Amino acid sequence: MVGCERGVVSDPTETPVLAMVHFARAVADAEDPGQIAAQLADAVERSVGAVAVAVYTTTDDGALQLSQTRGCTAADLEPIDLMASDTWTYGMGRIEAACTVHALPLASGGGLYGLLLLGWAEPDEHLSDHIDLASGLADAAAVGFDRAYRTRQLVTSLTELAERNAELARTAGLRRMGQMAAVLAHEIRNPLAGVRGVLEVLRPHFEVDSGERRALTLAQGRLDELGTLVSDLLVYARPREPSTRCSSVGALVEAAVALDGAQAHEVRVRVEPVDLTWSLDPEMVARLLTNLLRNAAQATPESGIIEVGAEVDERGWLRLWVTDSGPGISEEQVADLFEPFVTTKEGGTGLGLAICRSIALAHGGTLEHHCGTLGGACFTLRLPPGAPP
Repeated sequence: MVGCERGVVSDPTETPVLAMVHFARAVADAEDPGQIAAQLADAVERSVGAVAVAVYTTTDDGALQLSQTRGCTAADLEPIDLMASDTWTYGMGRIEAACTVHALPLASGGGLYGLLLLGWAEPDEHLSDHIDLASGLADAAAVGFDRAYRTRQLVTSLTELAERNAELARTAGLRRMGQMAAVLAHEIRNPLAGVRGVLEVLRPHFEVDSGERRALTLAQGRLDELGTLVSDLLVYARPREPSTRCSSVGALVEAAVALDGAQAHEVRVRVEPVDLTWSLDPEMVARLLTNLLRNAAQATPESGIIEVGAEVDERGWLRLWVTDSGPGISEEQVADLFEPFVTTKEGGTGLGLAICRSIALAHGGTLEHHCGTLGGACFTLRLPPGAPP
């Protein structure tokens, strides 16, 4: 048996009524359960003459955890066993000065929020009065716990509701935008084909090195850019379901690296294991990889480093990433990173990352951005095993 660190002395100037009033005021506006537990321990320490005080609070899974002690330490207390008949006496069994032990549940509104464990030295002619006051303090604390937890749940629910409403509004807006994009793309594609046909008819009528021929070539290049934009609009506006099959991840990565236009950079490829295969739509994932690699090449100075890697993570998901040694992405840009038609690149359409995210979602996966190990941006695709839901 060990002695307590210090005795808990009642405040002779504070009557039981004043103690209750002061404590009720203290917890009236408390929103932190840990703060309420500390205020309860302080109030009990001042008012009920116990030599040892322990306040336990409940965890999310319903277990009891020690939150506050007065007059003793955690090392002085035995673990609480709710199934034992002598739980409370056993809890303070090593505190030599605690001859009388009493336990008070912190319960309110049908919920158990913790336990107040008290130890008194004998004899104490006012023990019953002390227990009554401690019971009142415990009840007031339980009401505070109940209100704090309910307030927290309400705030969480309101926050989640606001986020869902914002996502619904965003989804509805994107759907309308997609419908409009599909109509525009269809209306633009036919005139583009006509203009391209006229340019092809005119080409043979000009000398190879003439200014007119160079102008035609420039015009055709601009038409190709516009055609790419139209194709991106259609892909974004009318996403298709993935046609999954067992595919070599290494082969996809190597093909994307060969097409990304990053010849001026050092490209590192790390696929583990080298024969890694996954159930995915190879065309869609190849498009995603190409977009990410092109972005990395455009953001990275010449002779910079780009790394492409793939592995199976601890959850059994495919983790495929593209990272670079470029300047990275500012905090202001991150918020709208995957939004359509938002771009910081001159001449960019703002559809590349939006399409990449839609490809990830179509596979039941995620696409995330974070700071990479090379100092620049890192985009990580995670795909679940098997076919998408």
